[in-house]
Amino acid sequence: MVPIKKHLGYMISCKKHLRDMGTKRKDLDDKRVNVEEHKNRNKSNNLEVPAEVDGWLEKVRKIDEKAASISVDVGSCFNIKRRHKLGWKSFKIIEEINTLIQENNMINWTDHRIPLGKVNSNKASTSTPSKLSKNLFALEIEFFDNNALPKNMSFKKLERFKISLGCFLKDDDGPNRHSYENTLMLVIGKCELLDSRMKQLLEKTEVIHLQVNDLNNLIDGLLHHQRSSFYNLRVLEICECDNLRYLFTVYVANGLMKLERLRVLSCPVLETLVDGERGELGVIKFQSLKFLSLGNLPELLSLCNVVNVIELPQLEELILYNLPNFTSIYPYYYESTTSSMSNDISTVQPFLNKEVVIPKLEKLHIRNMENLKKIWPCEFNSSEEVNDCILREIRVEECDSVVNLFPSNPMSLLHHLEELEVNYCGSIEVLFNIDLRCVGKNEEVGSCLRSIRVLDAENLREVWRLKGANDSGHVINGFQAIETIFITGCKRFRNVFTPTTTNFNMRALIELSIRDCGENEKTVEMVNSGQEQEINVAFRSSLIHTFHNLHNLRIYNYKRAEVEVMFEIESPSSRELATTPQSNQQPLLLPYLKGLYLSEMEIMSHVWKCNWNKFLIPQKQQPEGSCSSFHNLTTISLCRCINIKYLFSLLMAKLLSNLKDIHIWECDVIEEVVSNRDDEDEELVASTNTRTILFPRLDMLNLHQLPNLKRIGGGKEISSTTPIHDQSKLEDEDKDEDEDDDI
Repeated sequence: MVPIKKHLGYMISCKKHLRDMGTKRKDLDDKRVNVEEHKNRNKSNNLEVPAEVDGWLEKVRKIDEKAASISVDVGSCFNIKRRHKLGWKSFKIIEEINTLIQENNMINWTDHRIPLGKVNSNKASTSTPSKLSKNLFALEIEFFDNNALPKNMSFKKLERFKISLGCFLKDDDGPNRHSYENTLMLVIGKCELLDSRMKQLLEKTEVIHLQVNDLNNLIDGLLHHQRSSFYNLRVLEICECDNLRYLFTVYVANGLMKLERLRVLSCPVLETLVDGERGELGVIKFQSLKFLSLGNLPELLSLCNVVNVIELPQLEELILYNLPNFTSIYPYYYESTTSSMSNDISTVQPFLNKEVVIPKLEKLHIRNMENLKKIWPCEFNSSEEVNDCILREIRVEECDSVVNLFPSNPMSLLHHLEELEVNYCGSIEVLFNIDLRCVGKNEEVGSCLRSIRVLDAENLREVWRLKGANDSGHVINGFQAIETIFITGCKRFRNVFTPTTTNFNMRALIELSIRDCGENEKTVEMVNSGQEQEINVAFRSSLIHTFHNLHNLRIYNYKRAEVEVMFEIESPSSRELATTPQSNQQPLLLPYLKGLYLSEMEIMSHVWKCNWNKFLIPQKQQPEGSCSSFHNLTTISLCRCINIKYLFSLLMAKLLSNLKDIHIWECDVIEEVVSNRDDEDEELVASTNTRTILFPRLDMLNLHQLPNLKRIGGGKEISSTTPIHDQSKLEDEDKDEDEDDDI
C-alpha cells in the first residue's frame, strides 16, 4: 500500500509539483546568477575562485535543461499515466534542485588573492630558485612551511611583491583591501628570519605582519640600527611575539616617517613601545600615524619608558583592550589638590602622560580594561588641551571597574562628541554625573552628541545625575543635539535623568528605547521628580515637554518596574495652564510622536491617565483641523501587559485621528480597546456621540490571545477609509486554482 499511496501522490498533486518546480527553478537561477557574478568579480580582481564552482554551474545547466523539457501544461488532462509521469519527474527535479542549493551554501568563498606561486616544503628546490630570482621584478608567493624558503634566493631586483612565510597572505582590513602594496607576512623563528634574505626587502616594504616568538625587539631581528630600513613602512602589525620587550628605540621611532597604522597584539612581556635605555633623548614624533591598536599586553606600562614627550599629530583612532596596568586613559594632573584622588596619586597609572599630544583623536575604543577606574580626571580646568578635544566617538566595553566616564564638568568634551556607547560595564551607575556648581549657570555649550547606547550595564541607574540643581531656571545645555537613546539590559535602571529642578534641553530627541531594564523599586520613573507620588508614572505632563520632538518610544520588558501609568496628563503645572487666561495656548504634548511600543509592563494599568476637564477643554476651543497632543501617533503596539483593562479612553481616542495600526497581544485582562469607563466629563462624552467616527485612517487592528476581550469600542463606531476586513481576502486568492489537487 505504501508504494501505491506514493505513486497516487505523484498523480494527484501533479500540478502542485509542477508549480513548485517552477518556483525552485527561479530560486536556483538567482543563485546561479550570484555565483557567476562572484566568479567574474574574483577573476577580474585576481582573487581565488573555489574549485567546485565550475562543476556546480555545470550541474545547474544540466538540471535546467532537464526541467525545461517537461511540459507544465496539464490542463484538464485525465490521462492518469501522463499525470503520474509529470508529477514524478517534477518531484525528482525538485529534489535535485534542493541538493544543488545545499551545495551552493557549502561553497567557501575565501576571496584570497591568487599568488604567482605556492611553494610546498617537500618539493622546494634549493638551487633552481636563485637562477629564477636573479632578475625577478615582481613576485607574489606563499611559503606555507618555513623550510620551503630557499636560502640562496635573491630579492635584490624585486620591486613589487607580496610574500608570506608560514601563513596565508591576507588583505588589509582597511579601505585599501585589494591594494598592491609591497607586503611581508612573517610567521617564523628568529634564526630562520636571520638566515633568509628577507631583510633585503625591508626598505621597499609598505606592510609588515610579524609573528616571531624569540624576538626581543625589532632591531634584534631586522634593523641592526638602520633607521632607514622602515622608511616606506605604512602598516605594521605585530602579534604573539612571546619574548618581545619593546618595539623601537627613540632613533628608529622618529624614522617611521610614513607609518599610518600600528597594531600590537598578544605580546605577553612587552613593557613599552619605545625604549630609551640607550641614552637617546628628545621628542618622539609619529608624524603620520592615524590608527593605533594595543591589546592583550599584560606587562605594558607606557608608550615610552624614558621620554615623556610623544607627539601623535595625525592620530584619529585609538583602540585599547586588556591592558591591566592602567587605571585611567588621560592623566589626573587636572584634578584639584583637594580631590580625594590626590591623596592616592601613587596608585594612578594613566595610559597617556600629560606631555602626550593627540590633537586630532576622533575615535576612542576601550575594552576589557580590568583596572580602569575612569577615562578623564574628576574635574577639568580651562586648559587648552581640554578645549581642543575633538573626540567624535567613545566606546567602552567590558570594563567592570569604571566608575566615572566623564568629569563632573564634561561640557568641554561635548563640542565634537557624536556617539557614546557603553557595553557590559557592571560598575557604572550613571553616564554623566554632573555637578552644576562646576559647570556654571547657563553655560553656552555647543553640542554634536547624537547617539547614546548602553547594553548590559547592570548597575546603571540614570543617564544623567545632576548635583546642585536648586535653581529651576538653570538650563542644562550640551545635550540638545541628541537624537537617539537606547538602554538595554540594565537591571537597576530607573531614570533618564534626575532630578527635575532644572530645565533639561533635549529638543532633538526623536527615539527613546528602554529594553529589559528595571527591578522592583518603589519609585521608578523614566524621569524622577524626587517627590513622593500616589502612583508611579513614567512620563508626567510637567516633564513631557522635555521630549517634545520624540518620534518613537519603545519600552520593552520593564516587567519588574512598578510603573502604573505611562502618561500622566494632569499635574499642578497643567492645572494652572488650564485655568489661566492663556489656556488656549496650552503646549501640545508629544505632538510628533509616531510610534508607541510597550511590552511586558506587568504593573501598568493605564497608558494614559488624564483629567479630561483640565486637558481637553482648552483643546476643544482650538479651530477645527488644528493639531492636538499626540496628533501624529500612527502606530501603537501593546504586548504582554497583563494588568491593563483597556487601551484608549473614548475622549483620548478622539485625539488620535491619524492612527493607522493597533496591535494588542497577550494582554490577559484587557476587556476593551476603547472605553468610556474613566471619562468624567459628561459634556465631552456626550459630544462624542454615536455618529462620531474614531480612527478614520485605521488600516490594521491586530488582536491576538486576549481571553477577556468583550468589545472593541465602547458603543461607538470605529471606521476606516479601507475596511479592515478587506485584508482577509488575500487568504482565498489561490483557492480555486488548487481545487483539483485537493482530494
